[in-house]
Formats: sequence, C-alpha cells, structure tokens
Amino acid sequence: ASHIFSGGGTTTINYTVTDLPPIVLASYTDTLDVYETPKKANIDTNGNVVYIDTSYYAMQWYHEGNPVAGAIASYHTATQTGYYWLVGTNEFGCSVNTDTVFVINCNYGFPPNINVNNDVLWTDSVNYDLQWYLDGQLLVGDTNNILFADASGNYVLIATDSNKCTSNSNPVYVEIEIDTVIDTTSIYETELGPHNIQLYPNPNNGTFKLQFSIPNSSGGAIISLYNINGSIVRQNRLNNVKPGYIHNVNAKDLESGIYFVYIILDNGQINKKFIKY
Repeated sequence: ASHIFSGGGTTTINYTVTDLPPIVLASYTDTLDVYETPKKANIDTNGNVVYIDTSYYAMQWYHEGNPVAGAIASYHTATQTGYYWLVGTNEFGCSVNTDTVFVINCNYGFPPNINVNNDVLWTDSVNYDLQWYLDGQLLVGDTNNILFADASGNYVLIATDSNKCTSNSNPVYVEIEIDTVIDTTSIYETELGPHNIQLYPNPNNGTFKLQFSIPNSSGGAIISLYNINGSIVRQNRLNNVKPGYIHNVNAKDLESGIYFVYIILDNGQINKKFIKY
C-alpha cells in the first residue's frame, strides 16, 4: 500500500508498506497419543493387610508419602502404623492414586511395669488407658495407675495406647495377710481383714473417713499415719469404737503422696493406704 505524508511546509514524502509472508525454514509432523487415566481402584484393609480390588500393569505402595520398598503387588502387609495408598500405572504409563487408608499395626511392645510395696501396686506407665486384673478377672473401676490390693493373687495390668493396641504386664503375686482374732467373750472365731474398716474417699485431699464394721468390738483404737519413708506423721487414740462408727481424719497439711494408716484395735490390727493429691 502506498501513502503520502505531508509536513507543515512544502515537503511531501511518498512511502509504500509491503506485507511479507513468513519464510518456512523447516517443517515437522508428530503424532501425540492420548490415553485415558486408569480407573481408580477401591482400597481396603483386613487387620494390618491393605489391598485393592483390581490390578495394574505396575503398582507401588506408599506409607506416609514415601514408597515402600518391594511393595509392588495388589496387597501389602503393613509393618508400621500410618496412612497407606497405592499408585497404579497402566501399560501406557498413565497413573492414578487410590484413596488413603489408616492402618494400625500392634506388633510393637510397651508392657507396663508394676511396682509393689506390701499391698500397694503402682505403675510408671501413665500415658495409657489402664485396667487391673486379679487372677484373670477384670477389677471393675480399677483403672488408675495405683491399686490397693485387698485380696491375695496374681495381679496383671493391661495398658491400651491411642491406637487401641494393648500390652500387658508380667503377673505379680501379692499376698494379703489376714489376722485371726479369738473373741474371748463368745464361742466363735472371727477373721479381721481390710474389709472391716473402709477408708474413703481414696485418693483424697487429706480429709477422709474411716468406717468401722468390726463385729463384737466396742473397745479402743489407735490410728497412726505413716509416710512412705516409714515416719509417723499423725496419731489419734479413740475410745469405745463400735460397729458402724465413722471417724473423720483431717490431714490436709500433709504433702501429696502415698500414706499408710495403721489401726490397732483391742482384737487385732488393720492396715490401710491412701493417696493424698
């Protein structure tokens, strides 16, 4: 196309604009094959085995984002707790990820320890849900890390972690001594045991009750409190203690810990323990 340009004076310029086509230096042709993404398999677990409901040309299991060495089948036995998924690849190199599943593996051990001091049992394994057993029988309500044994036998502690995996302690045998008392005012013999005096609540803040249910007794009693080092920290003397009598104890000034209560009666002795928090 030709154009005329005129300035403000007497000068006139004629110019021509020519469109030049592109110069092709080389030409190439290629074929791009596009294949469908493989269908996503369903994933499930059976215990610690994770599996899919189909198969792929190539498969790779992942645990927590990392490929599991050698895990290239449609199933995998998990050796660690965590999230698992599979990447499946077809013969054309197209891949698809399955959903993730959480697998719990309980092949690790965390047996709780049991410490014993006379008839007091306790464990340092406090980061678990706990349950005490006596001779294989569940002790209802005994789920604290400290247990006051009131019967002879084999005690076992079962701990459950956040993954619901369980581990049990070795059995610990505890023997509870029961005093045999002869009542000289009657013809029969009676056994004096921990059940004859109830201490509650336990654990407590230093204030608790002692309830006496000793048959054929209306004599005196000496109540002594000892700390775990064996030092006496409190002592009271009672007169005319009858069955059903409730004695209130105030030991709020004591430090937190385990304490032993020794109750000497006219016809025997009973030992109790409590925890002050």
